[in-house]
Amino acid sequence: MKNSPVFAVSMKKTVLHILAVLACAGLLFSGTPAAAETKAANAATDGQLTIGIVDMDLLMQKSSAAKHVRSQIDKKRSTYQGELKALDQKLAATKQDLMKGDAKLTPEDLKKKQSIFYEKVVAAQKKTQTEQRAMDAAVERSLNDLRKKTALIIRDVAKERKIDVVLSHQAVIIAASALDITDEVLARLDKDMKTLPVKW
Repeated sequence: MKNSPVFAVSMKKTVLHILAVLACAGLLFSGTPAAAETKAANAATDGQLTIGIVDMDLLMQKSSAAKHVRSQIDKKRSTYQGELKALDQKLAATKQDLMKGDAKLTPEDLKKKQSIFYEKVVAAQKKTQTEQRAMDAAVERSLNDLRKKTALIIRDVAKERKIDVVLSHQAVIIAASALDITDEVLARLDKDMKTLPVKW
């Protein structure tokens, strides 16, 4: 694919910009970002730049590890929603009792019960927010681990195929299918990381 008419690169400045971004993301196989930029810039100048394309969205959706993360999220969310429903029902029942009132209660006692009820409502809201933030953070940590592993595999595939730069599928409008390395990356990812436990 070195001279593919579909992906001919003529603007050195554009190539350098792409390389700088990908080098920072760790997707180039050379030892350092500067070395990767220099090597690929020389290749671009000589008309020998080799390009690969990978669909990161597909990898984050269809890989075994990604599916495992989603299954854990669904299970956690289901359990959490059950707990919230039970709490909501309890608070609703308490609210109904307060609205009905109790002839035996003094105004001061009723006011005290109402105050306790609203404190419980506020506490429930805070708990919901805290649990949601904790869940989001745990999921993001797991996805970051998956992205890092994916980046390493992309680097290995690029090195083996002697690819100078790897572009995201989402950033490409038209490309020859032979440039796409997604399937190979997915196969290796599923082999190396079948599961990915979420650390709640």
